[in-house]
Amino acid sequence: MRSSETETNDATGSVLDVLASLIDAGLLRTDSNSEDHGTARFQMLETIREFGIERLIDAGEAEEARRDHAAYFLALAEEAEGHLHGPEQAVWIARLHRELDNFRASLTWAEANAAVWPDLGIRLSAALWLFWAKHGQPKEGRQWLERALVTGEYAPAGIRAKALMGAGTLAGWQNNLTDQAARFEAALALWREEGNTFGVGRALFQLGAVANERGDYRRAVSLMREALPLHRQVGDEPYAALALTVIGWARCHLGERPRGLALAERGLAGELAIGEAWGAQLARMALATLLLDEAETQRAAALYGEMLAEATPDDLISRMAAYAGLALVALKRGQSRRAATLTGAVEAMRTDVGISLLFGLRDRFEAALPRIREALGEPEFTAAWTAGGELPADHVSAEAHAVVAAIPEATPAPSGPPPTPASPAGLPQLSPREREVLRLMAGGLTNQQIADCLFVSRRTVTTHATNILTKLGLESRTAAVAFAIRHDLA
Repeated sequence: MRSSETETNDATGSVLDVLASLIDAGLLRTDSNSEDHGTARFQMLETIREFGIERLIDAGEAEEARRDHAAYFLALAEEAEGHLHGPEQAVWIARLHRELDNFRASLTWAEANAAVWPDLGIRLSAALWLFWAKHGQPKEGRQWLERALVTGEYAPAGIRAKALMGAGTLAGWQNNLTDQAARFEAALALWREEGNTFGVGRALFQLGAVANERGDYRRAVSLMREALPLHRQVGDEPYAALALTVIGWARCHLGERPRGLALAERGLAGELAIGEAWGAQLARMALATLLLDEAETQRAAALYGEMLAEATPDDLISRMAAYAGLALVALKRGQSRRAATLTGAVEAMRTDVGISLLFGLRDRFEAALPRIREALGEPEFTAAWTAGGELPADHVSAEAHAVVAAIPEATPAPSGPPPTPASPAGLPQLSPREREVLRLMAGGLTNQQIADCLFVSRRTVTTHATNILTKLGLESRTAAVAFAIRHDLA
């Protein structure tokens, strides 16, 4: 309880007068760097705070004050939940970060007073799990959630399901896929029992993501395709776009690379279009790694560079993934010492925060280490690796940016939906969807494969293909593919 807050828009004149008098007397001080959402923050001097706690204890009001404190921060956490996706998420994550000590105090009180307020701990930890994930603290968040699932054993099904989803996600960040899957399965059962379409969609998505990480790509596609219409039904656009990314990743690993890359591109475009920063980072991570497999180091480096440019200081997950990806780019470009430095920095981050690399980066990262060691020799590799692990954060970032800068064509593009490319003669007649169908045709996909990729019927694709031939004055699919290749649409 290190801070006292008042909503200045709702405060009465008498409250403001009291605050002003306390500030004038030197008993309170304002924190000029912490104003947000119309809320002014005031901080007590430590001696005054301790004196106030003693008086509360003497008056028998300490527990009531702690309960009120916990209730306030529960309300704040649950209000923040709805803002942790979309364009306002950075502001809300920063706001929650400023209250970490208060949240920890509330969670500690909740554990000690579970008999008095049984579902406080599970509600609060469930509301905060996405913050823990995006803030790069999965270990602490998961510990609170797992303990809350015990003390909140009899909480309502919806609250338990949300806590299970959070615990499962954070277990995945720590590469514990067994616990992750178990938590998601339990959550799915509860959501189905409640008939909660939103929750069922999220649980199916997460189980698909687990299958994807395990390399069970057919199951991943099946689960994502089951989840996708549910996301769309309830307007869960961030997860609908991310589902396309995961399906794209899986398709690429099933040997359907043109189809998979097209889906991954659509997933990233979808996240950017709705301003979902976190989803866009995951989509960049996946697409960049797929492109790196294709030896498209320029575009891969650009995407990893965008991840760094868009990452907030606390977004350790994005930073670590970008550093790992750019270490792989550096290795491919013959910059072995820089690759060793970056891998040393990544390993130090993994150890410090307990976060695993996602979307296949972990396997690629670990497979690259012997190659870097061989390229440099053991003494030089060890020196660069050790130095990387000890570098300050800004120096690591500079090393990563140097990899991007060494590839002029890889300069990160401004964040936002990708612009519509200029059209060659004849193409202005085509609709955006017809252009997309033409590009997939040029990639060698059949009408059924295009239908699966775009999640439309085969008949719809056939209609688009017929319209393309008519508008371009062509007589065959082969001619359309040749046209696309000539105009750089393949």
